[in-house]
Amino acid sequence: MRIKLFVLAIFLLLVPDLVFCAVDASKSYLVGVEAYEGCDYKKAVRFLENSIEAGLSGNKLVESYCKLYFCAFELKDQKRLSKYESLCSYKNLTLHLTFEELKSVEEENALIIKDILKKRLEKSTFKKHSIEVIKKGNRIVYIVSIFKVNNPEKAIDLISKSGQLQLSLLDDESNLMNALKGNIPKDCKILYQIQERNNQILKIPFLVKGDIWNINNMINNTKIHIDKSYNTPNIIIKLNSDGTELLGNITANNIKKRLAIILDNQILSAPVIQGQINTGTFLINGDGIEEVKDMALLLSTKSYPIPSTILAIFNE
Repeated sequence: MRIKLFVLAIFLLLVPDLVFCAVDASKSYLVGVEAYEGCDYKKAVRFLENSIEAGLSGNKLVESYCKLYFCAFELKDQKRLSKYESLCSYKNLTLHLTFEELKSVEEENALIIKDILKKRLEKSTFKKHSIEVIKKGNRIVYIVSIFKVNNPEKAIDLISKSGQLQLSLLDDESNLMNALKGNIPKDCKILYQIQERNNQILKIPFLVKGDIWNINNMINNTKIHIDKSYNTPNIIIKLNSDGTELLGNITANNIKKRLAIILDNQILSAPVIQGQINTGTFLINGDGIEEVKDMALLLSTKSYPIPSTILAIFNE
């Protein structure tokens, strides 16, 4: 018996980490979670990473990656952001979404955003979902869980995009090349149109004038239309009376000028105004039926009142 105890004592002295690894992992995890919930992100990073090194596993490991991603975002730690983003995988998708300008006191905006999220998900193929709203310091965070996700990129786009549809005139008189070098005319900005040609993604720059009209709240309905001549899908946008009046005034006063149609700061198209449009109806072209369906879904719900930021993505 003495020999057995002696051997065990030597074993414990030589390899203590093997014995206490699980205890240390669990303890470090709990301390890290407590620090995370108290917004002490530096301490949370230290203890959560210690717990992972000590052998944390299962759902707690996934939750640690999520919390570490959130901490890295708050600490502006680009190295850790890249690291923990790459460790995320998808089965049941959960996103932590926040809005930089939304504080916990703005309950009206918080409810509007939750309602927008709910409507987007209910109109999509992601029927099985849950939305939890929590306060983190003075920030509101939306925890959106979607179950049995086959297309995570589509789900992320649906949740994170603002869905802000705008109209603006292009500045075709100023020198675009000078603007790209940093000499941007007053009250103008550069936006891009994304096109795919010969399996290459092209970013085409446009110089947009300062007057930008937000028309999301003026959309009466959207309809998907297939152009039989070219077999291409489009979205028909029908505006309400206010939108019809606005579009009529813009087009009547700017004949032969180009009108940019913008979604989330990306130019969709910039047709030349040939005459006044007094029907309140216009088309948005799409590259494929799935893209058009996704765009129509975004436009059929209200846009977020303020820009959104994804803090973390992980699977349960």
